Amino acid sequence: MKRTAIYFLFAVVCYPVAFAWCGMLIANEPFHSDESAASSLDSSSRGFRVSEYNWTVSPKLPSSLAVGPNTITLPNCPKGLSTNDHFLYIAGTGIPEAVKVTVVNCTPGAGGTISLVATSVHGDGYTISSATGGIKEAWEDAHGVLVLPPGHIATMYAPLHLEKSNAYMDLSGATLVCNVPNNGPCVKIGNDSNPGAYSNITITNLTCKPGTKSTGPCLEDNAQHTRILGMTAMGNPGSYFGYYIQTDNDQSMEISALNTNSTTALRCDMSFCGSAVYNPAGPDNAAVGWIHDSNISMGCSGNGVDWQGGNDLRLSNVILQAYSQWGLRFNRTANGADSRVVYNKVHNERGNCSNPWGNVGAAGTIMQGGALESDLQQSGGATPEFKINGTTDTTLYHYYVQAINSVGSSNVLLAGYVRNGPGTINRAHAVSVVFPSIPNAKTCNLFRINADANGGDFPFGTPAAIQVATGLPCSNRSVNTFTDDVESPSSVTVSGSATWFPDLPYWPGGIILGGGNSTNPYQMSRYIGPGPVGFPLIEAGLGYGSYYSNGAGWFTAGQLSFSNNPVPVAPTSLNGIGVYIPNQQPRAVLIPFAAANSRFPRPIKGVLNLGYFRQPTGTDVITLLDQSYDATLGSASHRPGAGPRDTAISVDSGLAWRDPSSVSSYVDSLADGVNWKERLTATLKLLKVPVNAPAYQTATNCASATSAAGCGSAAAGSVVIAPGATTLTVNTTAVTDKSQIFLQEDTTRGTALAVTCNTTRGRTYTVTARNLGTSFTITASAAPVIDPACLSYHIVN
Repeated sequence: MKRTAIYFLFAVVCYPVAFAWCGMLIANEPFHSDESAASSLDSSSRGFRVSEYNWTVSPKLPSSLAVGPNTITLPNCPKGLSTNDHFLYIAGTGIPEAVKVTVVNCTPGAGGTISLVATSVHGDGYTISSATGGIKEAWEDAHGVLVLPPGHIATMYAPLHLEKSNAYMDLSGATLVCNVPNNGPCVKIGNDSNPGAYSNITITNLTCKPGTKSTGPCLEDNAQHTRILGMTAMGNPGSYFGYYIQTDNDQSMEISALNTNSTTALRCDMSFCGSAVYNPAGPDNAAVGWIHDSNISMGCSGNGVDWQGGNDLRLSNVILQAYSQWGLRFNRTANGADSRVVYNKVHNERGNCSNPWGNVGAAGTIMQGGALESDLQQSGGATPEFKINGTTDTTLYHYYVQAINSVGSSNVLLAGYVRNGPGTINRAHAVSVVFPSIPNAKTCNLFRINADANGGDFPFGTPAAIQVATGLPCSNRSVNTFTDDVESPSSVTVSGSATWFPDLPYWPGGIILGGGNSTNPYQMSRYIGPGPVGFPLIEAGLGYGSYYSNGAGWFTAGQLSFSNNPVPVAPTSLNGIGVYIPNQQPRAVLIPFAAANSRFPRPIKGVLNLGYFRQPTGTDVITLLDQSYDATLGSASHRPGAGPRDTAISVDSGLAWRDPSSVSSYVDSLADGVNWKERLTATLKLLKVPVNAPAYQTATNCASATSAAGCGSAAAGSVVIAPGATTLTVNTTAVTDKSQIFLQEDTTRGTALAVTCNTTRGRTYTVTARNLGTSFTITASAAPVIDPACLSYHIVN
């Protein structure tokens, strides 16, 4: 049975289903498309005899080549010639160049002609050969399924274009030495005009070695569901790539077993520093990628991953280490989508590397928008330690930069620290501060805090002598420098509420969350995962928290959803600890009470449990609204003294609710300020519903048998009118102009009044006078005889 039949069987089965799955089925076996191609396999190596295709000829017609179109006669046409982005190499005379074949009228083994366009003059004695060491010709002849033999070394003078769907190339043991001019790729999968034209191309065990100075990639992918398996990089002194892999608009790209081999094969200097994997910016470069089981160890020459297209990216079982500037940089702002990076078992470690920009540290992960989801706490990166010009000591200083724009100011960004600083900084003991530029910032302010004295906290919301410079230029250069010799910093009050959220294409620290150059907090990047351990989590706009000592560095509180954070983290003023999607409201923090089918055999404790209570009365359990949020954020523990104007759930001798204006209860209504059923203010208890109670009690109850009864502030009580008298003044401050005073004679109150009550009936009693806040007067229709008349009153205001 021919392999061709198997090929079409896979094609039929795979058509209705996802290409991602089909591509894996097809590519797992390096089959050949027909028996003739299979017969060309070397029986000992199971590799294609590429040497048979690495041809060179010296044509006689024409005897020389002019600039422009040329048609060349070949006496014996090589196999595999095509017009599928097929390049040949012209050398021997003139300036050597790789040119594209435009017309092929050439039968293998027979004579024929080819046409091409030269850019240089080539005189008599010129040669034409494969520009890809015979690999392109073998690929075309094998119909897109090719296995190279071990030890093959191909010098590439032009890109090797792979433009066949459901194709496979195994380069095990072969090395491509890339001499491609004009920063072109050594291998190009797909084409630029239509990224969807080709799909399911697998290339395995590619070893790339630069043969010239290029800022282009070794391999560029612009097809669909390309699988790059087992790629290795090799260094070559004096030569370099810009990137190892560049993916453009592949919507299901897979990289597996990439091994950068700690080699120094990338260009990385002050003006250009490449990355192992690169996705360019732009709407036509919205790749979706999965990198797994790879060792992206950069040998301190280059960066890990630079994903500028803005679509989703997942890393699984990946090492990001020994990088110059960042482990991974992601830019969602390029296409405006709500995309994310997912880390699954990613080791991120900067190592003992230097940044070509100078003493500005490195970033573990830079998020220019979007979300980072991680299952590990290791943050990577490095916050720079600034140099001291003078005597060292033991003081720890932190330096922060705040960017200023015409629309507002950013959060303060930790720029670096001094570990062994002098007790006093001055001209004799100055610090060299270096920090990166911030795009679109007009100026920057620089702050210095004594971290030992402040517990590592930035003093938000309170006056502090921390400002060492203001109005610094900070957006028109790669890095900014300032010599801090300021002995007495200016006293300023820095608000914790940022009003501008700048983009941060580079900033040192563990996880860098940029803000998209926006006044909209929903453009902020976000982090979802365990509390990072290592170097700081820095936020452009919303990181209002303090720095906690945690191993080798610090991290800030911020717009985070921490699933396993051992240190309590204060929420931000806008988004709390919930996760949010840009341009939408913040998501809630959901704590399910129970599974849908749960049954509790007995009452159990709740899903939110704040633990032991051993505090004195007056402590807030949950602060709902903070009267001085900046001061809270600036405190060491984020738990300063409570204020009377906070809204909180508290405890005194039991549960207590408090608010500076009122506490209301609603039933079957939104809290609209109108439809409450019960409201407590500082002066009133208001009810809009009937009261049904087994007993009614006043705060105090008076019992006075004296004339001019003394009842204090009692709104109810028992009094007497003496024998022979018809009036009684009751002194109580409960009387108002709105008081309704009710009277009745009660002959059973004798014991409480220590008298014998008159039992004669028929008298009536009237309130005949009131003095507001003082007293009211009772007048009887007739005077009691022998025994006093016993009366009860109650006042309703």
